Amino acid sequence: MPFSEYRTTSWRVTLTAPLQSFIAQSVAHGVRPILLTEVGAHVSAFVVAALRAAGGRWVAVGIAQWDALQCTLLDTVDDVLGSVFDHLEPDEAIESHPDLVDPPLFAQRMPAYLVRVHLEHRAEAGTVLGAVVEDLLRLFGAGRPLLWDVTEPVAQPWSAPALTASIREQMPIARPHLILGEGQSAAQVMGARTATGVAEYAEAWIPIRDEARVALARQGPEVLAADPHVAEVLTALTASHRVVSASVALGRLDERCGSIGRFAGYQPREAMLGSLLGPTAVSDGGLDPQAAAAQPEVTVLGRRRAPSLLRRWLRRQETGPAPEPGAASAVTTGPAHVPPGMDAPDVWGGELDLTLEELRCRTSW
Repeated sequence: MPFSEYRTTSWRVTLTAPLQSFIAQSVAHGVRPILLTEVGAHVSAFVVAALRAAGGRWVAVGIAQWDALQCTLLDTVDDVLGSVFDHLEPDEAIESHPDLVDPPLFAQRMPAYLVRVHLEHRAEAGTVLGAVVEDLLRLFGAGRPLLWDVTEPVAQPWSAPALTASIREQMPIARPHLILGEGQSAAQVMGARTATGVAEYAEAWIPIRDEARVALARQGPEVLAADPHVAEVLTALTASHRVVSASVALGRLDERCGSIGRFAGYQPREAMLGSLLGPTAVSDGGLDPQAAAAQPEVTVLGRRRAPSLLRRWLRRQETGPAPEPGAASAVTTGPAHVPPGMDAPDVWGGELDLTLEELRCRTSW
């Protein structure tokens, strides 16, 4: 696949207008965007999300070359620029690499909730987008949104109506709108017109501050998944939003000088904690709530005629890197990871034999 290259020597890389335009133009011309940074660079969560959605790569260059999105050592930069993404070293070999493990001075690593939510709205004048981010930050104890914008630096005072107006101007498909909140939290919201109304996709990165839950996270994602808090948050979402699908995973964030994102070091894979399928996904996916409820981790929520399915991931399950955009993933014993963007909802089920492509054909997305 052809590629385009964006080089920077900055120690802090954010989703500025030039970088956002580079990624968008790469996608428009059918080429893979490659971000090249120094090994010690801090890349914001918004840049990482944009690269993943575009099928791009982030390569950190130093004593070693490191594919920071795939967590893979490269012999040379040409391995990634030439579209050769072979895993030359196992992930475990990176844990002792001096250039890739310890964050630089004045930096902090922290466990975090990684939340993805797909919503559906009626196409009405009074429809407001972004309210789900307010609820997510409040429910996870992070506070409230403070600022929003379409690029970094994020500078406009938070206003869900103003964000909605900006998304409405960009319809039928709006680019991600960036949000910064209290507690060093961050989120982004996208919107798109569908045949039946308006689709909203929200993604949030929320540091885990509660010491008791930090201790649970250190014991393993399956231990944190057993904490009722995640299930309570997902259940609360169904009471106030028309949720198509939602998921909460355990990940890690690197903070430097107030910026939330990633260093180019060894990054544990995201581990699913809880997932939710709303009535639309249950119905259009042809899922059987009674059969799903036979699994001890699954709870049926809502009305009998329009049920939602909630699952807690009490057994260790790591999602790994996002697949290439548009790739279909079979659903058997684990969740299908959907790359950030306006795509089909996540699907899961014990013996269900569905693929993302099949579900996409059954839904109005």
